[in-house]
Amino acid sequence: PDIPDDLSAIYQLMYTYLRDEGWYVIRKCRDNRLAVTVTYLGEIRHFRIYRSGGKYYFRKTEFQADSLYELIETYKWNDLPKSPLPHSPTPSAQNPSTPVVPARQTGVRLLQPIPSPVAYERPV
Repeated sequence: PDIPDDLSAIYQLMYTYLRDEGWYVIRKCRDNRLAVTVTYLGEIRHFRIYRSGGKYYFRKTEFQADSLYELIETYKWNDLPKSPLPHSPTPSAQNPSTPVVPARQTGVRLLQPIPSPVAYERPV
């Protein structure tokens, strides 16, 4: 599906995945840059993907990948940087009947993709 850069549309797409951590979608922002939206602790978190000098990264001072695929694969096994973009309110704030998800010791990871409007191809 094509995901508009709108928090309510993103929340609607991600809502069914909130009970599990690590579901993610890569999407285009209004400025044509990329971001990854991921479920974590019953919330939706957004991380901007930067590209400079042919490298992809979340923070310039941290890991830089040669491809979008490599960046996503790396963060399946490693925690994403601690400072995401502002995220949407917790589901319990929008819907009091949503169960609270217990805290975890590990950080945000990209574990399972959901259908995405931006495809990244695995290098051959």
